[in-house]
Amino acid sequence: MTRNNSGSIVNVSSSASILADSGTLAYGSSKAAFSHATRIMATELGAFGIRVNGVAPAKVETDMGRMMDEKSSNLLEQRTSLKGEITPENVANLIYFLASSESKMMSGQIIRLDKGMPF
Repeated sequence: MTRNNSGSIVNVSSSASILADSGTLAYGSSKAAFSHATRIMATELGAFGIRVNGVAPAKVETDMGRMMDEKSSNLLEQRTSLKGEITPENVANLIYFLASSESKMMSGQIIRLDKGMPF
């Protein structure tokens, strides 16, 4: 990418990096560090024409997402303004957009995909 002076990196973080939720200290902290690294990479790689952005989804309907205990899942759902499930396709479509030339002027952003969860 540096040789071509172009490219796009899209990191996947989590809404847990922003939400202070009981029981998520280790997971949320690691995702917060990854989001911070995304923003630092954006500042360092921008000079080479490389964009770096991140996606921070809430619970996604995957095998891992289904392992969340019911009480925590229900509390998370109560915080959202949009109802329904976030699918892997929702996440993939956002990543596709961020990797495409359609987002060529975006870098250093962490895009929340959280059904309108207020923080």
